[in-house]
Amino acid sequence: MPSTVSAHSAVQAISQNGRVNVRDLAQEIDVPLEVLAAALGKSTRWLNADPEAASIQPNAVRIVGMVNDLAEHLGEKRYALFWLKTPQPEFGNATPIDYLREGRLELVLGLANDIVRMVPD
Repeated sequence: MPSTVSAHSAVQAISQNGRVNVRDLAQEIDVPLEVLAAALGKSTRWLNADPEAASIQPNAVRIVGMVNDLAEHLGEKRYALFWLKTPQPEFGNATPIDYLREGRLELVLGLANDIVRMVPD
């Protein structure tokens, strides 16, 4: 996570033990847990049973970083969340959430990174 993200814009889904709690993350970014389950390659039931599992931490941290990077770049977390729910021409007018629901995390992370780094099409 970038250190310049202000507290009002940063995702706060980090538990006391320093892990991302994906149930909290789903609530914080206003998506059903099923979306994160698909993006992380797990079932919703599995995530409910262990929302801070070590095996999901690398990609969960990447999702938190993506949202925080977008929030910093766009000015506020709400704009990052809006981006997640807005049809993108690069995705054939599907939303990043649609792509996460299909388990296509790398494509969403890649597009978000291009936006933050201002990489042209």
